Amino acid sequence: MTELEFIESNPSRYGAGNANILISSSLVNPGVDNTPVAPFRIDGVTVPFTDANGKSLEPSLIEATSIKFNFALEGQVTLPILAKRRKNRYYYLKTQQIVVNSLPATFDVNGNYVEEDSNFIFVPFISDNFQNSDYNPRQGESQISKANSVRQVVDRSENQSTPTNFEALISQTATPAQLQDCSYTKAGIINGRYVGTSLNSGSIEGDDPAITLREFEGSIHSKLSDDTTITNLEDSSRKIVDIYFTPSISGSGASTTLTTFPEVDNFIYTDEGNRFIKVTDSKVYSVDKGNIVITNEFGKVTNIT
Repeated sequence: MTELEFIESNPSRYGAGNANILISSSLVNPGVDNTPVAPFRIDGVTVPFTDANGKSLEPSLIEATSIKFNFALEGQVTLPILAKRRKNRYYYLKTQQIVVNSLPATFDVNGNYVEEDSNFIFVPFISDNFQNSDYNPRQGESQISKANSVRQVVDRSENQSTPTNFEALISQTATPAQLQDCSYTKAGIINGRYVGTSLNSGSIEGDDPAITLREFEGSIHSKLSDDTTITNLEDSSRKIVDIYFTPSISGSGASTTLTTFPEVDNFIYTDEGNRFIKVTDSKVYSVDKGNIVITNEFGKVTNIT
């Protein structure tokens, strides 16, 4: 029997509460008498949803990390579970391979090895379905929040300026607030509420999550090009494109302004289709101002002539 055939074979076909064990080994005279030869390797187990007494095993099958049972002359063996596959009314448990040197001495009518009355132990053993259990409330179902170890309830029901329980607050005997301690310690909560986040990619300089751009017309040239040659080009010979840059911000509030021309440390971009790309290691000539902007390998302005 192949592993796929084993997985598709419902263990209940061989009797209520029966579990099948996948065993592989070498053979004596393969194709003739197919006698298995030790050592034998246990590779997996199929277990039905219910045991011989009709008790549901599915909660344990869902949570189990290993399975134990008595096997032949080996005594109790333990199989760590590597993966699970839910089938129709049974589970296939892919286990860590272990080696045994004996097989059960009993056979059924089909010639299959049978281990009678072997107790299966699931670790951990769970008798109730945890997913819909009273011990596993879902988010929003809790009626009372956990009390805070430090913060207290401030009673302003009668006076907004002076709490009615002012003395209790001072003596640290007021009612604890129903606010979990992690609301002030857990990174996922305090970053959004109090600490904030940095708008920086943390990798390539200038690759921020959001940028503001202003534009001017110009031409792009190699960094090795001569400044005089760039400046003296006729507009008819110059390939003029839209150039974009990250402007500097000055002032605050209503008086906030953005620079209208690149400055040192600004970043230079040009558009390509529906995206902006940096203009790196280049000289950018401004048609309107006649200035030459020089960028480095990151597209940052290093000099303006």
